[in-house]
Amino acid sequence: MSKLLLSYTEQKNEYEVMLLYLLLVGGNVKKIKDLQTVTDSRSFGTEITKIVALTSEYVNVPMIEQEISEIRNINICSLQTYEYFSKSDTVYAYTPAIADKPLLINDMDILSNVMVITDDVVISSNEANSIMDSDNLGFDFFKQYVVKSEVTVGQWHIKWDNETFSVSYITEDKNKNLLEDVVYYAVNFSKAYSYRLVLFIISKAAQVIDEWDNDNFKATIYTKQKGDD
Repeated sequence: MSKLLLSYTEQKNEYEVMLLYLLLVGGNVKKIKDLQTVTDSRSFGTEITKIVALTSEYVNVPMIEQEISEIRNINICSLQTYEYFSKSDTVYAYTPAIADKPLLINDMDILSNVMVITDDVVISSNEANSIMDSDNLGFDFFKQYVVKSEVTVGQWHIKWDNETFSVSYITEDKNKNLLEDVVYYAVNFSKAYSYRLVLFIISKAAQVIDEWDNDNFKATIYTKQKGDD
């Protein structure tokens, strides 16, 4: 048949997709035929190195990138500058309900455009639900990343250090030793610019987490006085 259709090329079901995306959406790693390292140069000296998989499985990359682009762009500011940046009439200040235990908020619905995120205080214009009333968990992972510039979520290790951002995937070898493979690496990469991808990773990784630590927070509500700018 191939000798008859000389002007056509046989279609092969092979797709190139970032390994990061494929793993996050639960792709079948057994269908990967090859892996290659690709480096892209961006503006302002940013370089992004990623592992790209050649696979026979279709992964809807445009849909993934659309989902990432729709994630809220968050401005993390200090306590001193929050009132300048926030335009909300009502804000919630979260502190530990049990004073000698860490502040812990699981609900991702707390995310707002402007936030203060520290170890002991989170300020947002959105109200956090309890873990029992939330179907969107993972905020404490994001809090750890903002405060410590590093977090492990399930099989994902995310780190930002001195304008370098990396995402690693954690597996076990046959001897139960933990192995980390870097699947995404960027230099001259601002921490704020990483937030959307970090939130996307958390949202996907959280779907396979079965056990969660209990909340430890209380909220104090503040309302802007009339006449205040």
